[in-house]
Amino acid sequence: MLLSFDASQVRKICRDCKKVLDYLAISEVIETMEDLVQFVKDLSPCLSKVSQDVDTRRIDLLNPQQRESLGLHLAQIKTLAPILICSMKIFIQILNQKGTGTDEAIANRNYLAGRMHDEISEVKI
Repeated sequence: MLLSFDASQVRKICRDCKKVLDYLAISEVIETMEDLVQFVKDLSPCLSKVSQDVDTRRIDLLNPQQRESLGLHLAQIKTLAPILICSMKIFIQILNQKGTGTDEAIANRNYLAGRMHDEISEVKI
């Protein structure tokens, strides 16, 4: 969607989306609260920048269907980000307590990271 509009600005947004995608890949190896805190500190500014830039560019799109679709993807990203962080926190807590449910927590975390990856990839395309 964005590739059809203002190539320079779109390339910057795509680079920022790529950074977010790279951070999401790291989510699978985080196993301590300290790592999670650092992950959130690193991800938040980049995700915020992508969100603001995409929202600004979305308004400029002439095609109402593309504008609406982009808005829906952006809303999903904003919804999924805190849920992903919570799922990562739950995974770490279960892991530290050596309790049952580790496999389910991993599956949940990976599912949410995958959903965010898909939504960001849609914005980037």
